[in-house]
Amino acid sequence: MPKKKREYLAFSNRYMFGRVMLNEAICKGVIETVLGIRPTRIEYLNSEQVLEVDPQSRGIRMDVYVESGNEVFDIEMQVYSESVLGRRMRYYQSTIDANLLGKSENYRVLPESYIVFLCVDDPFGMGHPVYTFERSCTEDSTIDIACGSHWRVLNASAWASEHSERLRHLLRYVCNGKVNDDPLVKAIDTEVAMVNKDDVWLDNIWSVSTLQNEHKMELNHWKRIAREAKQQGIEQGIEQGIEQGEERSGRLVDALLDAGRFDDLKRQCNDPSYRQTLFEEFGL
Repeated sequence: MPKKKREYLAFSNRYMFGRVMLNEAICKGVIETVLGIRPTRIEYLNSEQVLEVDPQSRGIRMDVYVESGNEVFDIEMQVYSESVLGRRMRYYQSTIDANLLGKSENYRVLPESYIVFLCVDDPFGMGHPVYTFERSCTEDSTIDIACGSHWRVLNASAWASEHSERLRHLLRYVCNGKVNDDPLVKAIDTEVAMVNKDDVWLDNIWSVSTLQNEHKMELNHWKRIAREAKQQGIEQGIEQGIEQGEERSGRLVDALLDAGRFDDLKRQCNDPSYRQTLFEEFGL
């Protein structure tokens, strides 16, 4: 039987991005290109890049999270626009910090942290290739609060306006996949091509992507029913119940992804009774 042809995954695909950035040389090169910092060594969080402060809190699945000496870096690939990007970055920052500081430890031990969102499109619509966010005092901008947290949002669609040649080449590659003589871009493209030949990994990625799309479609279906019911004058509580069910189902999907239980992910989509069993297993 001929092998099923798949869509070629680009570097901008978040799963491909996370996989390619496991190459330490590429990871160091991207961090240096984006932030001007060359990490001395790289320590990854874990294979799934998951942080969770408390079992009852919302965990975060990060594309790339690495530690290097007294610095930590979280780099996210953002293909689709997001209206609450700032609040998402805030939550990521708080979760990262909570995991870095042990009980009774002094706040001084918190390392410098950098959160970078690499966006394919312009999230703010102002045409800048780089948006830099640092804490400052409204009354006196010369005051340095020295919190040690730094946020960057990159806009790949404005690559031509970037003054740094290396960053311009990287943003251009993210935007349209164009390869030039830049060593980092060439190394990334070579790694992307190699990963696209890993059938086992690709099967898992396509399975997860399909399940996530099915999950979103199911949630949208129930949201539509809730809206229609509300319009028809049916008593309140329906929409609230749908929102609670959405959050619960989303947490189950995240838990199964973290555990690598892809077969259970697929089964629960079409088997409500089995889904309930999984809810009980994970205490959801």
